[in-house]
Formats: sequence, structure tokens, C-alpha cells
Amino acid sequence: QRLQVRDPQRRVAALNTETGVWQLADDPQPAPDHSDGGSIWPAVGDRLTSALNVPVGFINVAVGGTAVRQWLPTEPLSQRLHAAGRSTGRFRAVLWQQGESDVIENTSIADYVSRLQSIRSAAVAAWQFSPAWYCALSTHHPTVYNNPDGENRIRDAIRQVSQLPGFALGPDTDQLRGPNRGGPKSRRHFSAIGQQNAAELWASLLLRREFNRP
Repeated sequence: QRLQVRDPQRRVAALNTETGVWQLADDPQPAPDHSDGGSIWPAVGDRLTSALNVPVGFINVAVGGTAVRQWLPTEPLSQRLHAAGRSTGRFRAVLWQQGESDVIENTSIADYVSRLQSIRSAAVAAWQFSPAWYCALSTHHPTVYNNPDGENRIRDAIRQVSQLPGFALGPDTDQLRGPNRGGPKSRRHFSAIGQQNAAELWASLLLRREFNRP
């Protein structure tokens, strides 16, 4: 479902990296893959602005269906990530919601960890500062595959990388099952209620970890 910013002061913004213009963060997000679907970020922003009473901005560089290898420093997506970060100066955190394609590709734990380390190291060098890097446990995609062993492998990889310097464990969005997921023919990660619940998981974690809020 396409979400809209509900903050009455319209303080949730998204940067269009192609035009360099900040815009209201209504879905579809101005992401490089030009997806016209919904996301969780308007709802995350609403929750943060409500709790903190400050504007919130997102720079969405996501490309759906990508594995971690596609973000390595030698790949074009890495350059997009670097350019997006440089375009805005300092920012609070990287929110890494990814892992399903690595279940499909049977990525090993060691490869996932080393690849994400390389991605972060190159990004930090490009940005010249080290923002927090939160990695969600995001491996469950029941409308595409049924692979509990693969999901557990990538979950273990995300947990391992989150213990390394510069990384932190994000929310466990895999816990959202049943009605939180898209229909059997939709291939969507989340239903409308699932989007809201995933947004709440992200916002609650960020409020605790970044702002010491309950």
C-alpha cells in the first residue's frame, strides 16, 4: 500500500537523488529503482516526528530484489550509495533492510559478513564520517520461497555483522507473519497492516538507540 505522511506539519521529507530536491516523503519513494509501490518510511517518519518534534528526512537508495554482493564497492549501486550520502552532508544512520535475495542466492554466512563489512568501509571512506549502520533481520518472504534453513543462515550472518564495530542490530521484521504479509500472488513483503507494524519496529528501535526514548 502506498503510504502518505500523516504529520500535520508535513515534516517528513525524502531526498530525490536524481534532482537533488527534498520532497514530502509520500509513497512512492524517490528511489533509484523507480518503484511505484508502497514502503514503511512515511510511517517511520511520522512516528519519529511525533516523538521528537523535529523534521525527519530519508534518502532512499534501495533497489528491490538485490543481494548484498550487488552493493560491493566495485558495483554501480555502491557508487549511488556513496553519492547519496555525500549529497547531504552528515546524517544520523544507515537503515539496512535487506537479506531475502541472499536467502535465494544461498549466500554463506562468511560471505555475507565480509561483503557487508566491505560495503560499509567503502561508504565510510567516501563520506568521511561513520554513521550508525542498523541491520534489520529481514529474510522472510513467504510469497516467494519457503526456506527456513536459508533464512536462519542469513539471520545468523546479520547477527554476526551487527556485533562488529560500526554496526548495530536493527529490528526483527521477520517476526511479522500471517496477516502482516502480502497475499500469495502479490510477492509483496508486507500487507498494509504489516507496513505499519514494520514501521513501528523501526521507529521504536531508533527512538531507543539513537535518542534514549522509551
